[in-house]
Amino acid sequence: MHVIYDGRTMVEQYSGLGRFTGELLFELLDTNINADFKYTVIIWEEAKSTTENFYYKKLRQYESKGDCRVISVPCAPISLNQHFYLSHFINRIGGDIYFYPHFDLPFGIKLPTIAVIHDLIPLKDHSYMIKNRWLKLIYFKLMLWVVARKAKFIFTVSETTRKDLLLEVGQHFSDKVGVCGEGPMLRCQSVNPNLTSSLAVPEKFLLYIGTRRPNKNIKRIIDLFIMLKEKALYTGNLLLVGSTKNYGFNVEDYVRSRSDIQILSQVDDHILSVLYQRMDALVCLSKLEGFGLPVVEASMFKKKVIISDGGALPEVAPPWAFVLPNDTDLNQVLFRVRDYLEASIIFDENYNKKYAWYITAQRIRRRFIDITKKSVAKNTKQDNVETNVIKDFGSEWKRFDQSSLSGNEQAEIFNSYFKIFPWRNLPTGSVGADIGCGSGRWANLVAPHVGHLHLVDPSSDALAVARKNLSNAKNVSFYQASVEELPLDEGSLDFAYSLGVLHHVPDTMEAIRSVARALKPGAPFLIYLYYSFDNRPWWFRAIWQISNIFRRIISIMPTWLKGFVCEIIALLVYLPLARVALLLEKLKMLSASWPLAYYRNRKYYVMRTDALDRFGTRLEKRFSRQEITTMLQFAGFKDIHFSETQPFWCAVGIKGVYKGVNSCVV
Repeated sequence: MHVIYDGRTMVEQYSGLGRFTGELLFELLDTNINADFKYTVIIWEEAKSTTENFYYKKLRQYESKGDCRVISVPCAPISLNQHFYLSHFINRIGGDIYFYPHFDLPFGIKLPTIAVIHDLIPLKDHSYMIKNRWLKLIYFKLMLWVVARKAKFIFTVSETTRKDLLLEVGQHFSDKVGVCGEGPMLRCQSVNPNLTSSLAVPEKFLLYIGTRRPNKNIKRIIDLFIMLKEKALYTGNLLLVGSTKNYGFNVEDYVRSRSDIQILSQVDDHILSVLYQRMDALVCLSKLEGFGLPVVEASMFKKKVIISDGGALPEVAPPWAFVLPNDTDLNQVLFRVRDYLEASIIFDENYNKKYAWYITAQRIRRRFIDITKKSVAKNTKQDNVETNVIKDFGSEWKRFDQSSLSGNEQAEIFNSYFKIFPWRNLPTGSVGADIGCGSGRWANLVAPHVGHLHLVDPSSDALAVARKNLSNAKNVSFYQASVEELPLDEGSLDFAYSLGVLHHVPDTMEAIRSVARALKPGAPFLIYLYYSFDNRPWWFRAIWQISNIFRRIISIMPTWLKGFVCEIIALLVYLPLARVALLLEKLKMLSASWPLAYYRNRKYYVMRTDALDRFGTRLEKRFSRQEITTMLQFAGFKDIHFSETQPFWCAVGIKGVYKGVNSCVV
C-alpha cells in the first residue's frame, strides 16, 4: 500500500503540530516491519536548508536505508499556496492514501484522504487569532467544511476535539470521525550531571511549557504562582518555557520586577527532560486545549500536574492531577494547591499505557487498510476507463498504421524524440523494450540497432498493426500486456522507451516504477509525456483549456463520429496553423509560442494522426518538467536531462542502483 505522508509541518520542529507529524511518521516507519506500507514523505523545501532541523536529518537516515522516499515541494505548510499547487503535485504522484496531519486539506486532492484535527480553539475562543480575525475564522470554518466532506476519514487527537468537531460539522459525519490520540515526545532517561550543573536550574520550581496564545491563560498561571509565594509561602520559582511571542498580554512587562520567575525560550529534548524530572509540578491552566501533551509527558515522569478544566485537559490528565476550574477564584483554592504540592501522591502505572505512539500508529494503519479496501470499486471504475482508452488507440493505429509516411519523414520524427537517447552507451547486443508500442513506428527504426526488442501494448489491434509493420524483423517479440504487468524479468533490460503513452494511463507514477523494475542499473529510459505548457505564456494555456473542453466531448463520441470530427479539426485547425507557422519561419517572424508550430514541416497525414490522438482520447494527463523529474527520481532514475526542443517534454534518465525503494515509497 502506497501512502503519501504530508510531513511539511515538521519544519516547525518545536511546535506541537510539527512534533506530532514527526513522531507519528517515525513510529509508522519503525513498525513497518514487512514493508506492507510504502511511504512517500512530502516535505517543505525550507526544511532542507534549515541545518538544525532534527526531523529532516532523521528522515534522511530512513530514506538512505530505503524505508521511504522523500520529495520536497516549494509550498509552505498551512498556507494558501498549497491549495493552488499541492493537489496538482500529489495527484501526479499517485498512490493509495494521502495522509494530511492537519485541518486545512488542500483543494482538489483526488486520492482517498485521511486528515487530523487537533483542536477547534479558533472557533471557541476568537481571541486566539489576533490579526485578520474574521477572515481567518471564515477560512477555518470553510476548511472544516471541506475536510468533513472530502476526507475519507478524520482523526482527532482527543474525544473532546471529536465532540467539538461533530458539533460544528454535524453528527451525520460521526461514522468517519475517530480518535487517534498522541504519545509523549520524550523518553524517560537519567539526568546528565554536567547538563544539570550548566543549566542553573533552581532546587524547587513550577514549570509551564507552551506558547503564550490567549487560550493558554498564562496570566492566571503567573498570578497563581505569585499568590503561592506571597500567601501560601511556596519557596520555589516559576519557569516559563516555550515561544516568547506575546499575544496582547506582555509577559516580560508583567514579571519584570520578579527574580523568581525565569523565562526560557525553546529548549531541546535533553534540557526538557531535565526540567520535567527536577520540577515540583507542571502547571497548565488553559482555557481550551485539544490534547495537552505536556500533561501526558509530566505524568510519564511521575510528576504532579496542576490543570484547569479547559478542553481536553481533564480527559488526558492522570488520576493524581489537581484540577483547578477556570471559573474558580484562586483565593478559594490557594491552600489546597499548596497542600497538593507538599503531599505525597500515588501514581497509577497503568496511566502511561494509554498514550503511546505505537497505539496511535496502529489506529491509523488500520484505517489505511480499511480505506484501501473500500477503494476497490473506484479502482475498478478506473480500469474501465483504461479499457476504453486501449480500445480507442487500437482503432487509431488500425486507421493510421504509419505506412503512408516516407522513410525520411519517419526518420525525422524519430530523431525529434530520440536525439537525447544515449545510443553509444548501450552494450553490444542490448535488449530493450518499447512500452506502448502502438503501430511499431519507433520499433521499426530501433530494432536494426539492438540485439533484441520487446514490444509491449495492451491492445491486440495495435499489436496486429505492429506485427505487420515489423514482419521482416527477426529480433523482436510481442506481448499483449499493460505497463503495470510487464511480462519481463526484473533487471533484464539494457534500455527502454515509452513515447506518448504513460500520460494515458491512470497511474503514471506506478507505470514509470514498473518500467524501472525491468531495467538493469545504469540502463537508460526515454520517456515522452504531454507537457503542462509550463514553458508557455498564459494565453497559450488558456487556448489549451478551451480545446480540452472539446476533447472531453469528442473523446466519448462513437468511433465513426469521433474520427470524422478529428478529420475536420486536422483540416481546419492543424493544417492552417502549421502552414502559417512555416510561412512565418521563412519570413523569420515565427514566435516560439505559435500554436502547432511543431507541424510546420510535417505532412498532413501526421496532423490527421495526431488530431485523433489528441482529441480522441478519454484519459489525458499533462506534466510539468519538474513533475516529470520528480517521478523519474522517485522511481530510481538519475542523471535526468530533457530535450530543449519540441515535442515537450521528452526526457531520459539512467536507472540507479536499485534498493527496493519501489516497494517502500510522496
